[in-house]
Amino acid sequence: MENILPTIAGWIGMIMILLAYYLVSTKKATGESNLYQSLNFIGAICLIYNTFIQQAWPIMVLNIVWVIIAVKTLLIRKKDRFI
Repeated sequence: MENILPTIAGWIGMIMILLAYYLVSTKKATGESNLYQSLNFIGAICLIYNTFIQQAWPIMVLNIVWVIIAVKTLLIRKKDRFI
């Protein structure tokens, strides 16, 4: 039986990123919100794992950049809260 963990991670990551997009598109969250950035961060981590296992390098790079953007935004938001 094939290891299904990468497939499950891929589906979870895809759902999280689509949920983040839906929330921003319907104005239930802002692009700067912790919810939006966290969904993108965790979703992209899941997709990085999936694409690494499948050796889908272009999509993996896209998701690495996605994580970097989310982390940067979350850190800026955290810093702004303490000022």
